[in-house]
Amino acid sequence: MALMEGVLKIGGVWKIRRRIPADCLADFGVKEAYTRSLGTADRKLAIQLATPILKEIDDRIAAIRAGRNPRVQTTTEMAAFAPLDRARAFDLVARWRRSTIQLASEQAWSGLLPPLSNDDAVSASSLRAQLRSNTEPAGFDERFAEVLAVQAEHPVLARRELRQAFLTAWKDVEDFTDEFRNDNFDGWPEDEEATPVAASPVAAVFAKPEAGLTPLELYDRWAPVASIQLEDRHRGYVQRLQEFLGPKPISQIEPDDLARFRVATLKFPNTKRPGILARPFNEIVEWGAGDGRHTPTLDEATVWKWINTAKQMFAYATKNRWIEINPAEDTMKKPAKKRRARDPFDAEDIAEIFGKPMFTGFSGPVHSGYRKEPGDQIVRDAKFWMPILALFTGARMEEIGSTLVNEVRQIDGVWAIDIVTRGDDEDDDRSIKNDQSRRIVPLHKRLIDLGFIDYVQKQDRAGFLFPDLIPSLTPRGQRRTVNFSKWWSLFCAANANVKGAGMDAKKKPFHSFRHTAIRALRRHGANTVLAYMLVGHEEGEVDRINLGYGEGADIRELKRTIDLIEYPTFILSR
Repeated sequence: MALMEGVLKIGGVWKIRRRIPADCLADFGVKEAYTRSLGTADRKLAIQLATPILKEIDDRIAAIRAGRNPRVQTTTEMAAFAPLDRARAFDLVARWRRSTIQLASEQAWSGLLPPLSNDDAVSASSLRAQLRSNTEPAGFDERFAEVLAVQAEHPVLARRELRQAFLTAWKDVEDFTDEFRNDNFDGWPEDEEATPVAASPVAAVFAKPEAGLTPLELYDRWAPVASIQLEDRHRGYVQRLQEFLGPKPISQIEPDDLARFRVATLKFPNTKRPGILARPFNEIVEWGAGDGRHTPTLDEATVWKWINTAKQMFAYATKNRWIEINPAEDTMKKPAKKRRARDPFDAEDIAEIFGKPMFTGFSGPVHSGYRKEPGDQIVRDAKFWMPILALFTGARMEEIGSTLVNEVRQIDGVWAIDIVTRGDDEDDDRSIKNDQSRRIVPLHKRLIDLGFIDYVQKQDRAGFLFPDLIPSLTPRGQRRTVNFSKWWSLFCAANANVKGAGMDAKKKPFHSFRHTAIRALRRHGANTVLAYMLVGHEEGEVDRINLGYGEGADIRELKRTIDLIEYPTFILSR
């Protein structure tokens, strides 16, 4: 489904996919189209994010065509220029670099290198700064044309990879000359042992000019064609790497650099303070060791995400032979997944939770507060039904909260929740955890006895089962239960008989209802395969052939299985 020209919804996420004119493809570094994820499933936010990006693309195309880009020249105009072989062009740049640096070295050694005035010294320093930041200084095209011995309007001057090669060469010339002025001749002449000039280490870099890219430049080349979904945070990881390494081209980044980055990142403070995060990487680490020493640092799993992003990015560069090795290849192994310890609710917890005024009768406001004062109100909304549904189905919080009214239906005379096709339609922003999560969940007899079907039939058939839930936009798209999850934690804290124990225990979040239902099924001898089908279990020991989205078992078998769940201390009735 298209939002506007060049903006499509793919896999539940809005993305930019703008076809680039053939005469501009090389400048964009793509084969056909520029693609970029907007990282959101929200339509309005996608419009806001896409508009300036699309304008930037259009402006860039216009600038390419209106500026020096020779691809818009006519055949007659181009015929006036002599052709220049690619290898010859790079060789000219390499030879100019070497001869110019060698001349400066000889002049400095002989005392013939003219001293710089204060103004000239400032200008030279500014020029070096521009070159180090990959910025083309004034007079770039004129000097470039002189080195290649071509006319100033020659089409070859627009070759992006050749321009990068000359930019890097000019930077080396200025850096070495500055060192020579300070009587420092270390590193020159460069080692040429058993290597001809044209194939020296520097010339080899020019053969693949992308080797001069910075990590962020490499990221921007990789992102449009990456096989993994990238978000702004991934570029942030690479930004931090570049801040740590300084102005190092990717060809000079070693495995030791990534190893040191991993050690430093493990010391990176886990803070959300904008004033701190605006600082460079090394300053933030220093702050974490000083004034911020009480701030927790990033855990190992998060650091692995930083390193893995770099690993995937450098793998792209090695695949294209821009660099010889992936410096992040063996930097860090993926940490073992830490399973969050969650305990099921026991009989006392169930009695405590469902004996609270929200379920038995409360007084006070309905839409605010934690319904902890006894009264005669019972409001059957999301706050009432979601814990009960979780207790008797084992479904996940978001699965329940994002259910549509028309997904609660009768199948062969059995009332059930249909989660089979959730998220399949391109207009359906809802997510599903995995294929095992696609299932049919018959409604437990206690849910029907409590009047859940009556509640369902009063809702708008075209809407959500719980319209009172307020959706939130997250990095993974829109979610309907983010605010409810926070409310539930506060509700438990406000209503707990003992703070930090029972319904308020740290290891007993809302997800514990799922563990409680699974334990109840096991306790009452439910068939393992049927039980796992009901809860959408992700364990691998269940035969996937038998789990074909709920088609492997008769709905009546599933109904009999789920009705095995019993909680003696759950005493609510209609």
